[in-house]
Amino acid sequence: MNVFPSLPTLQSNGRLSCRIMSLALMFMCFSVSGQSEWKLVWSDDFDRDQTGPEWLVMTGPAGIRDGQLHLRGHGVTILTRRSFAHDIRLEYQARQDPEAAPVDLSSTTGASPVFGWGHLHSHGLNNVPADDPRFQATWDMRVEKEGRRIRFWVNDELVHQEEPDEILGGPGMDRIGFVTWGGMLVDNLKVYERVTPHPDSPVFPRHLPDAPLARDGRHLTIRADVSPDVREGIGHFNRGDHAAALEAFRRESDFTSLLGQAYVLGDPLYQEPFHHPEFRDLADAFEECFRQSPGTFPQAWVMAAREFAELKMRRTRPGRTAVIRLTGIGGKNNPFYHKARMYLARYHYWNGMEGGRGAMIQTARSWMEDLRRTWPDQPVIRQYCGEEVPWGEHLKADTSKHPAWAAFLREAYARNIFIMERFFRERQTPDGQLHGGWGDDVELLRTWVQIAGISTAPTTVRHGIGRLCQGVWDHVLVDGYGGFSDVEHSSEDSADSVPSMLFLQYGDPLWVERNLQSCRRIRTRYMDMDEKGYPRFRSSYFGGDRVDTGLHDGPDVGYCARPMKHFLWAAWQGHEPSRDWFVQWADGWRAATMNTEAGKLPGVAPLGIWYPGGTISPPSGQHSWHDDQLHRWQHVPMMHDAILAAYRLSGERKFLEPWRKAMEWATRGPLIRDEGQRGSEEWQIAMTSHLPSHNPAEQNRAFLYRWLSDDPVYDEYILRAGGGFIFPYRLNGNLDALTSGLEKAATRLRSNLELQTTEVLSTDRAALHHAIDIFGAYTGAVTGFRDAATPTFAVTYDTPSTGFAALVVAASSERIRLWLYQFGNEPMPVGLRLWQLQQGRYSLLQGPQLDGERPSQHRYGWGQPETYLHERRAEGPTVIVPPGRVWVVDLRLLEARDIEEDLADLALSHGTTLLLEDYLHVTVHNIGRTASAAASLSVETRKGDMWKPLHVQEIPSIMAPADWKPERFSIRIPVSDPGPFRVSVDSQNHQQEMVETNNSLLIHR
Repeated sequence: MNVFPSLPTLQSNGRLSCRIMSLALMFMCFSVSGQSEWKLVWSDDFDRDQTGPEWLVMTGPAGIRDGQLHLRGHGVTILTRRSFAHDIRLEYQARQDPEAAPVDLSSTTGASPVFGWGHLHSHGLNNVPADDPRFQATWDMRVEKEGRRIRFWVNDELVHQEEPDEILGGPGMDRIGFVTWGGMLVDNLKVYERVTPHPDSPVFPRHLPDAPLARDGRHLTIRADVSPDVREGIGHFNRGDHAAALEAFRRESDFTSLLGQAYVLGDPLYQEPFHHPEFRDLADAFEECFRQSPGTFPQAWVMAAREFAELKMRRTRPGRTAVIRLTGIGGKNNPFYHKARMYLARYHYWNGMEGGRGAMIQTARSWMEDLRRTWPDQPVIRQYCGEEVPWGEHLKADTSKHPAWAAFLREAYARNIFIMERFFRERQTPDGQLHGGWGDDVELLRTWVQIAGISTAPTTVRHGIGRLCQGVWDHVLVDGYGGFSDVEHSSEDSADSVPSMLFLQYGDPLWVERNLQSCRRIRTRYMDMDEKGYPRFRSSYFGGDRVDTGLHDGPDVGYCARPMKHFLWAAWQGHEPSRDWFVQWADGWRAATMNTEAGKLPGVAPLGIWYPGGTISPPSGQHSWHDDQLHRWQHVPMMHDAILAAYRLSGERKFLEPWRKAMEWATRGPLIRDEGQRGSEEWQIAMTSHLPSHNPAEQNRAFLYRWLSDDPVYDEYILRAGGGFIFPYRLNGNLDALTSGLEKAATRLRSNLELQTTEVLSTDRAALHHAIDIFGAYTGAVTGFRDAATPTFAVTYDTPSTGFAALVVAASSERIRLWLYQFGNEPMPVGLRLWQLQQGRYSLLQGPQLDGERPSQHRYGWGQPETYLHERRAEGPTVIVPPGRVWVVDLRLLEARDIEEDLADLALSHGTTLLLEDYLHVTVHNIGRTASAAASLSVETRKGDMWKPLHVQEIPSIMAPADWKPERFSIRIPVSDPGPFRVSVDSQNHQQEMVETNNSLLIHR
């Protein structure tokens, strides 16, 4: 199993490329060696039928073919079971598997039987045509890892050498092997070791010598005379008081006291915080003690402590290397052994979760079971072993006091908020990251934004998401987009983060303009018009300043809906050019889905559309439209998301036809179980039959179609798809079934808090459970926030706390009805932020829910109707919800108003308003559709309970954004008051705008 970064994309022009990647490293200096003497220690000619007991297949398939080692598949890795010295030479012959796509031929040194390959030595054949002689050739390879230098020869030509800052080796990191991302054949392997170690070869301890303290089960024993403080520390340790033991051991700084600290910190019952300096401080102390008193204890302890300092719940190469070395030393005299075993199991578990490998997860659990025999009360170990460790008893639903639906819904909501708060409180660093890697951290937002956006109350979560998105903008994106990679991964950094802020900070011009910047970069760098007149991505590999357009770099594919999310949300915000570009691009996919080119059925979305021709078949003329080797980033259901979103944006009914036609095939019977030959009619129908139920927990496309069209004909497939409980409730109003689903959601969250927060190594595996159901209940949404999902939420809330439940029972552009329930003891103001209602005059009814004549029927204690004038999106009335009663609110359109779409929108942002020593730097933005009128900008300062005018400035008209570029006016305003200051533009509302809530800011020194 490979836990290190995947092999970078190779050159696409067919040239040979050779490289070595150092992927897990050590810390010693290096000097180039002189002449060396090598001794043959092992060989394998593979003249047999099976790989045999001397080889360990990490990921398969691997076997023997015609007297050669045969590997085939993505990431296939095979290692030797035996270990080798640090200084090693490999000689072997390798050639491409003639039945596989051209890829690298790779060997590995410094590999681990737990984590897989280490240093990777690769000879590049990527994109070499199958009839090219280089593809068919056999290559003589030689690799030397000597001292701190690695060299690589191909056919006796030195093609690469490297002196890495750190280098692999030591116990557990001493295997060799082979790796392929497609297929390779290996023969005549010879392994040599240096007769005498190179002077610059790093030395790794393989055991720790006897010391004054030793472990006996959960207790410490004394082997020599120790000081009273050390003796006191041992007493505390043996009674289970680790904090007192650590305090006693830290009173002195000699070797024995440091050893006592090591046993405390290395004990599984000691639970270090996520950001912990203790391990590194201990390593520094060991190093200083050795420097001050050289020779008083072996240096192996210093080296082991330095490895221990690398252990943390983060995906780091040194951390994974350290656990292998520390466990490789063994448990005798090793205070770090058991904690290292615990981290090893953690790393292995999350690598299994990342790759969906159940065997790895079970192996990690078996290691945790070994630890549990000694530490059965360690809560984190118990969770990994499958126990349910409860948390948050105060959040548990009390259905004896509150309606069951409200109690379970609020519990699920509150627990998810608590999980996110703990993530941000424990894990987030000042630059915003959560230590899963930026590319994985942003994937959290696909479910987190939904829950965070229900109410304004969870400020810790909303601010934490803001810091994460700001960090991505500052440290990952360039001109609004990520670096070069396949479309799935190059787009997620921006698409998962920037549009999220359009929702969470609605009207903030900084994020509106940043999203337009992303649109501009995608539009101008990675897209163009194809020969059929549609916007088209030029390939499946792009990012930064690079677009690769070779045949193997692919066409415009389903995953291209992810970068198009920027245009979708810009259109939602009100940007007309983005709406037009998205709709035109989706129209090209609509046309390709409905055509019958190359034997494709109408309604079956193609796997890709090629630039520049706009055809579904690759331009080579030698490949079919359904060739999966050239469409590696296909995601057919995502294209139906995009096409349905285009209907929402345009209102053109032609965008409903692909889904209708696809459902003809999807519902045709009987169900095809034998798909037949790829590309056949049977294969196409079988592929389409999965559309209604594809990832319904994220987005039920059948329900989205119903929401858009009000066509109930596919309701049976909405109910069949499963994946949640809010969709069935939207159809049948069965409150009992909804309550049962909410109970399951709440119950699932009641245990194993650490395993959902601080233990998470792969943040892309930390999605919130039932997020679409909870979000849908509170807001009326039928979609989430992933990729090209249409924004469908009807209402969110401005509340002082998260102690409330809300259930939208009906929502359209003309009406909304919702049930509110709050769990406090005093009446609670709830501001309704309405997103879907059209402008107009509404009747507002509210009152308590009463019992009806039947269990499924309700009556209402309506008060006198009020009139509410709805003028702008994200605004709405505030209602006062009494405690302990279901309060029902109903808004019904009485008279529609003519919609004036071409409005300006003057806006201020904290991100572009700076308070310096003696002046304010204020930037006024226009994020609307037309030029603004001249307006006044005012600055006030607070004097007691009053605001005192300081400055009034007339600002000129500001043009609307053109060509996806911002339009701004900046000014410096002298200030000498201590503040705070209130900055406002058009405070008298002289001009009508798209958003009014972004016209004022409060600024503190």
